[in-house]
Amino acid sequence: MNNTHEEEEEEEEEEEEEEEEEEEEEEEEEEEEEEEEEEEEEEEEEEEEEEEEEEEEEEEEEEEEEEEEEEEEEEEEEEEEEEEEEEEEEEEEELL
Repeated sequence: MNNTHEEEEEEEEEEEEEEEEEEEEEEEEEEEEEEEEEEEEEEEEEEEEEEEEEEEEEEEEEEEEEEEEEEEEEEEEEEEEEEEEEEEEEEEEELL
């Protein structure tokens, strides 16, 4: 009689231990999943930031190019004006 009681207790203990182990495993799995999710989110954020930076850089480059073009155009116009003035002066001199 006594022996079976002990056996029962042992079985109960083993069952409890198993349950605890299972719970621990589940907790660990959950933690891992959470970590993975966090990592994924971080990666996504980083990617977004990178994309934004790239876009900003592109915009800046475009702006610079536009400015350069404008400057070139202005220079050309100035040169043309100077040439015209020179021509006019030459014409005037010829008249004299």
